Amino acid sequence: MKNTIIKFALALTTVASMLSPIAVHADQTSNQTTEVIGTFNPVTLNVTIPATTSFTYSSDYVAMTAQSIDVANHSQAPVYMNVEQIAVSATSTWKPSLVAPTSEADWTNLTKAQTASKVSLGIEALSGSSWLNGIEHNNFWSTDLSSSIKVGAIKSFGVASVQPTLKAGTALDSQSILTANYVFEFGIE
Repeated sequence: MKNTIIKFALALTTVASMLSPIAVHADQTSNQTTEVIGTFNPVTLNVTIPATTSFTYSSDYVAMTAQSIDVANHSQAPVYMNVEQIAVSATSTWKPSLVAPTSEADWTNLTKAQTASKVSLGIEALSGSSWLNGIEHNNFWSTDLSSSIKVGAIKSFGVASVQPTLKAGTALDSQSILTANYVFEFGIE
């Protein structure tokens, strides 16, 4: 019976030590460290941009009317916007060369052949409150794009706008359709 009582007392002591993670006696202290590991998941990049937009160039008035390209950032973080490329599309029915806007001193005095052979395409960022730190680079052209150019960063849940720009001759004797590709890159700022 005495052995049973000793075994029972030892079992109670063992169970008590297992239930108490830190045993502190009155005459000593103990510091314990608990490591807490947190996992941060990345924000999802969610940007919408129109797949197509259009412009009209009036040779009589030397004026371009272009739709703005509204870029909506639906992400929980600011998103940078770069322009990677501006190029004439392979599907375009009219394929002029892209030149710098300064390549002609007076675009209105180009001949029909010169007007048909070259244009200058660019992009302009439109001012607005959705740019995180304002517009960083503005009014640049396809010929400026030896590497990507950052337009700016769009605030979380903001909508920023850019617009195509153009320099072209005026000696068009028939309606021409130019299809251009504007390639943008977006990423977390």
